[in-house]
Amino acid sequence: MVFVSSTFGQEALTPTPIPGVSPAEKKADSPAKEKWEFEITPYFWMAGLNGDVTIKGIPADISMSFGDIMSDFKFGSQAHMEARKGKWGLFLDATYMNLGTDINGSRKFTGPDGIAHIQTYLDASIDMEEWLVEFGGAYQLAKVPIGQNQGGTMILDLIVGGRYWYLYSDIDVGLILEDNVNRVSRYISGSGSKQWVDPFVGLRSVFQLTDKIMLAFRGDIGGFSVGSKFSWNASGYFGYKVSEMVSLLAGYRTLYVDYESGRGNSKFVWDMTMHGPAIGMTFRF
Repeated sequence: MVFVSSTFGQEALTPTPIPGVSPAEKKADSPAKEKWEFEITPYFWMAGLNGDVTIKGIPADISMSFGDIMSDFKFGSQAHMEARKGKWGLFLDATYMNLGTDINGSRKFTGPDGIAHIQTYLDASIDMEEWLVEFGGAYQLAKVPIGQNQGGTMILDLIVGGRYWYLYSDIDVGLILEDNVNRVSRYISGSGSKQWVDPFVGLRSVFQLTDKIMLAFRGDIGGFSVGSKFSWNASGYFGYKVSEMVSLLAGYRTLYVDYESGRGNSKFVWDMTMHGPAIGMTFRF
């Protein structure tokens, strides 16, 4: 994510006059020392999930809208943090999500005579945790004036970093089958986790159109078979500066990852696209 920065730099210090040198002969004042600028942005990414998952060799298709996820949502938090000094910057972006759902139900299977033949009862509990943490650095490639009378500014950054994934799932399933004579019950419980790091490289740009309005875009590719086989990320945001220290933003983000490990019964696949709108608030100091 990219956000507007406001500089609260210290004023340039006027050099001490040199005896015997007139003001007209003095050298130009030295520029002010660059100071660190910090931003923190709590935000809310309303993402849905679409893709293929394989856990312990068992494949499944996933298609969940943001509304579906919210119905199973337990807890989550998201924040973007950035520090910048001159052309160099560091960033950290963390997302945590905890989902859980309970499934209960019963069903009758009838025979040809219309009389209940088999009754099934299902009681299942599913929990999932996910950490998605981005970290890296940025370097300003260009800063040029734009717009009418060149009153705006375009900033282009090169970004390099890593994206850490952590996925944990816990499943407890109880199943009972019974007929008029027999009763069979099964209980299945299992849990597991996967984690990996994807390196990535990309570009981001900020178009400061007016003193209060800006547009920001970011795109990167990663994985390179170091962590996942391949991943890509793209986002675009509209920002409005409320004050020198606070800005509001709204936009859309898409993140794709194709990760695979193991074989047979231990095979794990996470071929997933996360996409949806996002809103947030940036604080600068």
